[in-house]
Amino acid sequence: MSVWLRTRSEASKEKWLREQKEDRSYFAKEPNSNADKLPVPPWFKQSSYFATLKTKYSDWQQIAGDYSRALSAQYFVIHDTAGTDEYGKGPGLTDPEDRTATRGIHLWLGPKNRYLGNDWHEKGYGTKMETRAANHHLLHIELVRDKTRLSKPTFYSNKQYQMLAHAYVCASVRRGTLLTTTSHNEVDRACVQPLSGGRYTYGHHDPEKFDLGKLYGLIADILGLPASATFGIEPHRVNGKNLGGQYNSFINYVKGRTSEAMQYGPVLNATGPNNDRGKHKKMKLKYGWYYVMPVYKTVGGVRYLPRDVPN
Repeated sequence: MSVWLRTRSEASKEKWLREQKEDRSYFAKEPNSNADKLPVPPWFKQSSYFATLKTKYSDWQQIAGDYSRALSAQYFVIHDTAGTDEYGKGPGLTDPEDRTATRGIHLWLGPKNRYLGNDWHEKGYGTKMETRAANHHLLHIELVRDKTRLSKPTFYSNKQYQMLAHAYVCASVRRGTLLTTTSHNEVDRACVQPLSGGRYTYGHHDPEKFDLGKLYGLIADILGLPASATFGIEPHRVNGKNLGGQYNSFINYVKGRTSEAMQYGPVLNATGPNNDRGKHKKMKLKYGWYYVMPVYKTVGGVRYLPRDVPN
């Protein structure tokens, strides 16, 4: 039983979840266990949760942020830095503000240190899809690999998984509905950005060696939901490779043509330059067709994702 919630019977929680899911639409391949987009459970008391968080963790605000501020983000995007540096400000820490390319990240989550670079209600960027076009739809969390676990089945410590679960809950509580979890490799799927001199930079495939099932179990425990509950993307899509010729459903999402991205079931293939809705530009390279980034539009010198362009 959760150390956070002890007030509801398992039967009543499962009944509430079934009732909520009756009114929720699902993709054809989406697991019925998904609880994302549902309201925060009514038995979850925000004030007591944040009070307990404050008691348990001295750096709790690096996870909670300013919890008086609401947010509108929809996706909780998990990355990893591919390194073991601890991020933050102070001796022995790598300051993210020193690296322009990393300033769009919300939370840096290391084995020892937590650093909220951008509060959850603030704009961020961290994928090829955005290409530094700030938006309110994607929250970005960078996991730092634990150097003591590089030969283990997962690169990340139990504490990192616990704090990541709390980050998800804190952001979801501030939104009022449960966020949809996704990963950097899913948002970047089959993306390419042309550079000068005939060179290209491809989409990323992090996080690596990440146990999504473990994260979902911790989130369910904190929220007092059944252990079978999931909160977004399926595990097999997170640790899979990001390859050319794969279908990317986030492009239509950021263009405002769909209300959410289809990230369930087998990874679909997408061949040909213009076979996707919206006819986003593609190019054929050695390993197949790639979606050409960026997607953003510039209005008045400011970069916007298409769904954010001011009227």
